[in-house]
Amino acid sequence: MNAGLIISTYNSPRFLQLILASVEIQSRRPDQVMIADDGSTAETRHVVDSFRDRTRIPTVHCWQPDHGHRKTRVMNRAIVRADTDYLISIDGDMVLHPRFVEDHCVIAKPGRYTQGRRVCMNDRATQRHLASGNPRVRWFKPGVNRRPQMIRSYWLMKRLSRVDQSLKNSRGCNQAFWRQDLLDVNGYEEKITGWGREDTEICVRLHHLGRHRIYARHLALAYHLDHPQRSRERDECNLQIVADTVRSGRIRALRGIAESLRERGAAA
Repeated sequence: MNAGLIISTYNSPRFLQLILASVEIQSRRPDQVMIADDGSTAETRHVVDSFRDRTRIPTVHCWQPDHGHRKTRVMNRAIVRADTDYLISIDGDMVLHPRFVEDHCVIAKPGRYTQGRRVCMNDRATQRHLASGNPRVRWFKPGVNRRPQMIRSYWLMKRLSRVDQSLKNSRGCNQAFWRQDLLDVNGYEEKITGWGREDTEICVRLHHLGRHRIYARHLALAYHLDHPQRSRERDECNLQIVADTVRSGRIRALRGIAESLRERGAAA
């Protein structure tokens, strides 16, 4: 099984640098790293280039011009350019446990996708890690919420994780999918712009396809860096798109990978 890691980012080079440091210490390194970049400046490109120069992990920087929050579009570009069968997706504010990729590969099952959890750090802990450049989050250090979730245990994962069709706690910050399943649902819905709900909407269509989630606990741990809340002015509109997807029972995105490829082909 080969596994790629998609990291979505936008103008957060210090966060990305710490995340990539956590990628370098993985017990099982990803076979490919995809940086899904929604229009960052050259500073982010320098971070990616530096990572590419010092590691043997094949790294692709999928960049698009900054025309507002269009995460769904750049995620679709990353999916198309990925060379791996399995894709682990994280947001650009998530630092990885050293066995994060290994754990996701252990959890992965045919016909399923995985929803992992996150442990939140406060601003003081975030600044401490950014200043030191150390991606290892320790149990005994202050500034970490929900500390019991930091317990990494295969035994607990087997007993507390579950397969379900619930959309509760769907978060793109820590998810993993078979690439073919993402292609079968036509990727992310690009009608969703602005913050949020793209992760919930794609999960609805995966459920319609018969791909139910593994809600994983106590493995594939990741730590959320604190930052100011982003604008949620599009939230109500995006919720309406999710509700329409639920009602319609549709499997494929109305505007997804296929439509983007056709548009880029016509523009070439």
